[in-house]
Amino acid sequence: RFREYVVGSPALIKVVTDHKPLIHIFNGKRSGSIRTKRIKLNHQDIPFIVEYQKGSLNQVDYMSRHARKLSSLPVDQRRECNDLNNLLYTLHMTQVVDHISLARIAQETTADKTLSQIQKYLRMGYQTIPKNVSREIRKFGPIMSDLTIVANGIIFKDDRIVLPESLHKLAIELAHRGSHPGRSGIERRLRFHFFFHEMYNKVKDFVNSCNDCALFVDKKTKEPITSHKVPENSWETVAVDLFGPMPSSKHVVVVQDLGSRYPAAKLVTSTKAEKVIPALTEIYDEYGYPENQISDNGPPFSSKKMREFTENHGVATRFSSPHFPSQNPAETFMKTVGKAMKINQRSKNDEARI
Repeated sequence: RFREYVVGSPALIKVVTDHKPLIHIFNGKRSGSIRTKRIKLNHQDIPFIVEYQKGSLNQVDYMSRHARKLSSLPVDQRRECNDLNNLLYTLHMTQVVDHISLARIAQETTADKTLSQIQKYLRMGYQTIPKNVSREIRKFGPIMSDLTIVANGIIFKDDRIVLPESLHKLAIELAHRGSHPGRSGIERRLRFHFFFHEMYNKVKDFVNSCNDCALFVDKKTKEPITSHKVPENSWETVAVDLFGPMPSSKHVVVVQDLGSRYPAAKLVTSTKAEKVIPALTEIYDEYGYPENQISDNGPPFSSKKMREFTENHGVATRFSSPHFPSQNPAETFMKTVGKAMKINQRSKNDEARI
């Protein structure tokens, strides 16, 4: 709250507290809670030291414990408190709050059945919610200690206005105006000013109902890749692919077993089916012919000769979807082959230069 007054200070800022455990947390290396970690991270740019002082000697502690009730203050002091509250409002004023107006928020808060009851509890000094009340009122139980009420009846959660339900839709519409931000953008704008329950779901429903957002949304999302079924037996289903060209202008035929992930490879001088089929024959003669062969739609695999070869040996062929080579499991192994080849080639070039 006082950050703008102390940030960039050339002198060491002294923070006095009556809570002794904070001394070791902020001055030493003790980790503390998540909240204290967040405070330390957010204020790394402020040089400060924490000192301990007994509560009986701390004037701030006295003021917080012995403050007079607003109703017992003279009229001029109560007016001054209200002016101070209005000043705090204007510091957070933006288009969203300005369009709704504080007078309307105060009026709708008093008219709201749930918030009007919360107003009564706060004015009576309640710190907890009675059990024999409605579910909507009980929602405020966990945050009751964070709520405050000002003279005009507006309820605050910390420094954010608790918005009555009748204004939820209007606030979301105002936060959505202009650039039509998405769900997270609207929530970020709203949470700066307001608090209300089920904000996430209400913003989500509003964004989903916006025709403009649905029409111009960035559609770069991809469908999740579903994994292939792991075969029960080795060399039952294999993935076949070509890698290259190598520096020697040759290509590599790679056959990978989907059960054991074991790869077998052969060098070929061309990507034509006449060269690829003999390489596959050598591999299959050594390890056995599979039941299923997965490949892309490249010329050697979709050719008539490859179809005749697989049919003669009882191998069922499956092809990955066009323009989606990652559907072929052998593509993952190709990255390893490519990296090893490039490193090996670079090492040879470096040795030649030396």
